Amino acid sequence: MNNLSVIDYFNYILRKIPYCEIKEDYQKLLPFNLSAEELKAV
Repeated sequence: MNNLSVIDYFNYILRKIPYCEIKEDYQKLLPFNLSAEELKAV
């Protein structure tokens, strides 16, 4: 998963999904669109 921690990834998307409004918002949450640094920044 792009060197992402699975638990960090799930925590990240669970926090972000409620704010998704359009298809592109969801696409930004796909694992290949995120880096480990982005997950740690939140």
